Amino acid sequence: VSDKAIRVLEVARRQGVFEPVLERLLARQDQWASHGSFDESAILDIASQGGLDLAAAEEQLTSAEVQAVIDQDMADVRANQIRQTPTFFVNGEPLDPFGMQELIDAVESEVAEISGEEDGQ
Repeated sequence: VSDKAIRVLEVARRQGVFEPVLERLLARQDQWASHGSFDESAILDIASQGGLDLAAAEEQLTSAEVQAVIDQDMADVRANQIRQTPTFFVNGEPLDPFGMQELIDAVESEVAEISGEEDGQ
C-alpha cells in the first residue's frame, strides 16, 4: 500500500472529503498503482478531482497530526496481529473463518445477545 495514498486519505478525512477522494482513488487505482509501484503525482491529481484542497494538503501530508494517526494505525495492526486485509472484528473478536455469511451470523448473534434473545430468536 502506498504511504502517500494513506496520508492523502487521512488528509481528505480531515478536510471532510474522505468518501469522494476514496471513491476516486479506488476507481482509478490502475492509474496510480501498478505492480507494486505508485505514481504519487497521480494520487494527488486524482484526489484533487475528489475535492482535496491540494494547497492545504501540501502542509497537512507531513504534519505531526497525520503521522500520529498513521503511527496509531500501525500500532493497532501489530497489537491485533492483522496479517491480511480485509480483517473483521465483531465486538473485539477476530472473525475467523472470514466470509460474508460468517460476518452476518456473528453480527446477528451479538445483536441477539445484547437484546437478551438467545440464538437469534
